[in-house]
Amino acid sequence: MSVFVAPSPQTYGVWPVEGALAVLDLNFTLMASLDGRVSVTRSGGGTYTDAAGVLKTAAADAPRFDYRRPASLWVPAGLVVEPSPATNLSKAVSDAASWVDPLGNMVITRGVAGSPDGSSSSMSIYSSTTGADRLVRETLTVANDAVTRTASMFVAPGTGGSRFSIALGYSGGTTPITAVLYGDASNGSISTVTGSTQYGVDAAGGGYWRYWVALANNTSGNTSLRFDGRPFVNQAINEGTRVLWGPQVETGSTPTSFIPTTTVAATRPAETVTLAVPDGSYDVLVQDWAGAEWRNAVAVSGSYSLTPRAGMRHVGRVRFYPAGLLSAAAKTALQVPT
Repeated sequence: MSVFVAPSPQTYGVWPVEGALAVLDLNFTLMASLDGRVSVTRSGGGTYTDAAGVLKTAAADAPRFDYRRPASLWVPAGLVVEPSPATNLSKAVSDAASWVDPLGNMVITRGVAGSPDGSSSSMSIYSSTTGADRLVRETLTVANDAVTRTASMFVAPGTGGSRFSIALGYSGGTTPITAVLYGDASNGSISTVTGSTQYGVDAAGGGYWRYWVALANNTSGNTSLRFDGRPFVNQAINEGTRVLWGPQVETGSTPTSFIPTTTVAATRPAETVTLAVPDGSYDVLVQDWAGAEWRNAVAVSGSYSLTPRAGMRHVGRVRFYPAGLLSAAAKTALQVPT
């Protein structure tokens, strides 16, 4: 008679760990609807990108299974989880009067088709002027503070070129400050950024890229915030038209999911994602497309409120293991992006 003896988890490390010993293992990148142990509470709508790259709005309390485009294909990014509310101060999303031509040398065409949300609400900007500045601008009133704010905008090439710049600036005090990002909307690249070390770009649908730059006010009396868009990177060259959509100005050093506005600022409410988990103490692994982290010795009594890693708004996968079960080596081996 022969006897089979299962290998020990302590001896063989990672082999039996992958899912088998997890009390709860939820992979949101594989879901099309919520697992019965997950609930979402959000008192209003929230946006996400679907599998075709179209920006959609989920109803109150509906999950947001988001997609991202790291290369040429849209792939699941996981569940959007934004525990804090966010307010888009920009009214230029659909209020034509909010975007102005302060220098009087721009041609603005509104109602351009092919917007990221499938509408025809984009704006084309063009100027025949060369050798001088030309831009569109929205000016907002802010507090004289040291708060960091992020400005983001969807940009697509127009005709005649694809390079552009966006600028976020504070003025009115003794020391005005400005951050400028120079990009190319044909490929989502960023050539130069001045005045800030916090910036980035994400692929969007319809040939758009969502560019963003963050800048903190400096308590010098600045109470005017200017958000500018320019259809060039060199004043001496006429580079044709650019297409803009979806400006967003919000507090924080990174952009949150897009918040539509009309003629006033709009707020996306806080979102709570709750997981039904048996009572106990757990080591929790939270993974997303950019990385992962362990939350050790988490005491759970009936449910767990899921939050993303700092600076992220997605959770790709979450796993619960009895606290202390896994070795340090096993944890390291599992701590990889989803």
